[in-house]
Amino acid sequence: MTERVFITGANRGIGLGFVRQYLNAGWKVYATARKPEESEELHSLQDKFEENLKILRLDISSAESVEAVGRTAERLEDGIELLINNAGAYGSKDSFENLSPEQLNEIFDVNCVGSFRLTQRLFPLIRDVKGDVVFITSLMGSIDDNRSGGAYPYRISKAALNMLGKTLSEDFKTEGVYTLLLHPGWVKTRMGGENAKIDVETSVTGMRKVISQMDLEMSGKFYAYDGEMRLW
Repeated sequence: MTERVFITGANRGIGLGFVRQYLNAGWKVYATARKPEESEELHSLQDKFEENLKILRLDISSAESVEAVGRTAERLEDGIELLINNAGAYGSKDSFENLSPEQLNEIFDVNCVGSFRLTQRLFPLIRDVKGDVVFITSLMGSIDDNRSGGAYPYRISKAALNMLGKTLSEDFKTEGVYTLLLHPGWVKTRMGGENAKIDVETSVTGMRKVISQMDLEMSGKFYAYDGEMRLW
């Protein structure tokens, strides 16, 4: 049976990289984006993988959008073997003195609450087949690693996302539903910039390898794309 993966933020960068690689590996892929019509790359892949690629509109910051995509997912298949919560935003770079609570809340809603909202809605489809949940986080969400400060919305929201993934792993570890927190590295994307150290292919290839090794011992832990465990 063809395995199924649901990927958020799939219109570009790391998300699109996951779409390409899982399609090439023979998976059925549900690729979501806020404005999928603007992604020529996604639609080019659909021309090639018509049977295995479903493109869905999704705004994870909208409860209505999440509910709509949840109903669609229920009709499409019996279950989801893998959910990759990749969609996210960097947010304001304003200093502590100038950052507004509204700016913080906006990014927190996307990076943490949005992933909670979608995972909760799709969880019955994951649980039924003992699927896995992946959260694409960042070393910038690590309290231990923070030596430079700044980037308040991004750091705070990713630290909260890490706690979401860890807590989920504890609650469902006896049911065969595993959870993984992944740092993709500093990647050459729109968010990472051209000065980043690795390309999307390297990052996604590494993360897919880690995902393929996921088991009870790894569940709820924080790994980088290179397979090394990271500190919270």
